[in-house]
Amino acid sequence: MRKSPRPPSIPPETTGAILQRHREAAMSSGVGAVDRNDRRNGDRGCGDDDGDVPDILVPDPLVVQEFHITLMTLSRWTKDPRLGFPPPMKINRRNFRSRRALEEFKAGLLKKALADRAPQP
Repeated sequence: MRKSPRPPSIPPETTGAILQRHREAAMSSGVGAVDRNDRRNGDRGCGDDDGDVPDILVPDPLVVQEFHITLMTLSRWTKDPRLGFPPPMKINRRNFRSRRALEEFKAGLLKKALADRAPQP
């Protein structure tokens, strides 16, 4: 019985390039892969949309890259209710975060940082 050849391992620098291409494709199309499949299958949504723009689901590895943090930090942020970090959505045992919720979280951090730096009378 002959063994099938093992698939070649992907070097880390290639993995980063793949993630970058995925991010660019999601941003340029304005629609994530999950949203495109939902629309094709007739998903009508839940009615809480902000206009015509569909929400994009961002996988946790991209969230880690975007915030320049580790997976352990992401886990801590998720468990800490005081931070208000967007909760994960599990799809096939993978975690995704809402792009809108991530942008709202960043805007909240910016507002808090500006308020903390404002001169006190």
